[in-house]
Amino acid sequence: CLKRRIDKHKQREVKYNEERKKAHWSNVQRCGSIWTCPVCAKQISEKRRNELKLGLDRWRSQGGYAYLMTLTFSHTADQPLSFLLASQRKAIKRFYETTKVREIFKRIGLVNKIKALEITYGQNGWHPHNHVLLLSDKYLGISAFAEAEKELAELWIKACVKSGLNAPSMKYGLDLRDGSYAEKYVSKWGLEQELTKGSVKKGRQGSYSTFDLLQLSLENVEVFGKLATKLYQEFAIATKGARQLEWGRGLKSMLLIEEKTDEELAQETEENAITLTTVEDLTFSLLCKYQKRAEYLSAVENDWEN
Repeated sequence: CLKRRIDKHKQREVKYNEERKKAHWSNVQRCGSIWTCPVCAKQISEKRRNELKLGLDRWRSQGGYAYLMTLTFSHTADQPLSFLLASQRKAIKRFYETTKVREIFKRIGLVNKIKALEITYGQNGWHPHNHVLLLSDKYLGISAFAEAEKELAELWIKACVKSGLNAPSMKYGLDLRDGSYAEKYVSKWGLEQELTKGSVKKGRQGSYSTFDLLQLSLENVEVFGKLATKLYQEFAIATKGARQLEWGRGLKSMLLIEEKTDEELAQETEENAITLTTVEDLTFSLLCKYQKRAEYLSAVENDWEN
């Protein structure tokens, strides 16, 4: 990603996006992978977060309410990520199709939902979990809120067990929060997917984001040694074709959000951009060899702005 040329008859260029006030490489191929490419993930996540915020604002402007439901389950270090993801999909499908769950959703005024998949790694192995924005047309009081959470948690535990997963606890398996938590989640969505620069930062309770693992493998940090590389490879294979963010059917259209693929979002840096300089193949190969492409962009950017 950002190495091979798109047009072999043209040199690579550095362009400047006047709206974002950022320099970027042009005439280079982009993979558009939100899972495994830190370069594309940063740009795509930012734009997906803007979509989420815009959608939530428009829903609330119509008098709607939003709640945040988190679904997780117990797991062990010896369970492969591919198995956990497949079983997780079965559990969620079974959960949503349960008659009692549908009745509870109807009771709380559910109109549509947005589901996000997040994956971290910690002492108990891979930790895939879902955050689901529930868009409702009803305001839930404290008692109704607590009752819905308890009933849904019990049903989620049953769905997990029937799908081959370890049973989560009532306390941690399903968590339901009000609108303030929903807005807080939307504002931070995708931030943990940015590649950690410099020293690796641990996630909460000693967990690592997937890009933390990538950084560990590149720096050969002794915390995991070669294990970080194997874990990242396992992650890349297991998430191929998976969707990180899923909007309910017809929801984007209803909220006037334009439908764009990850690949389209990754390419949008070319809009409102002017060419600053061209870069010869030898210069570019040296920048890649010594991992100085980012510093080169910053230098060109500073020259232009000053």
